[in-house]
Amino acid sequence: METVKASKLCISDIELLHTISILDDDTVAHADPFVSLELLGVETDISCPSPFKQKSVFLPAVHSEPIEVFEKDVISQLKKMRYGFKNKKYDNLSIRQKLALKNLNKDTSIVIRESDKGGNVVVLDKSQYLCDGRRQLGDLDCYIIANQVELKTSISHYHELLAEWRDKGLLEWDEYQFLKCDQPKTPVLYLLP
Repeated sequence: METVKASKLCISDIELLHTISILDDDTVAHADPFVSLELLGVETDISCPSPFKQKSVFLPAVHSEPIEVFEKDVISQLKKMRYGFKNKKYDNLSIRQKLALKNLNKDTSIVIRESDKGGNVVVLDKSQYLCDGRRQLGDLDCYIIANQVELKTSISHYHELLAEWRDKGLLEWDEYQFLKCDQPKTPVLYLLP
């Protein structure tokens, strides 16, 4: 079977390659629609994008005619909605209930969290919440106290591995930059009731 160079295939070519497989020189039969192009002897320049890349910093042009037209259309629709529903604002809470919620939010002696399952809201005494957090972190089967020297050694070893993989061509520069985090975010522990 000859190898076909297919760096720029059109959609119909790819569909054709996916729906037939070549059995021998003279016989062509319809087969599995998910036949690999490699099995058909087709080389492609298609590659999967890497998930390890920095976020894009692309910003569109400030003044763009299509964006301005879209913006004007959205503003006019919002004005129609505002004037159309001007006096139809309904609350599902009474004034007393809203006031009670505001007071609960301001109370520093309690902690308000969503429960793990069911979508319920749980109100806990702050001292009880902190005590439970200490209890969970004190479980030495799950957590250990990090040794700062070992932690710094591990991080430097990790950075050396990344540099080695970059030098060998296993990582592209942007993947290397993404994985080599010089200033990691401080983790946050959320305790779910």
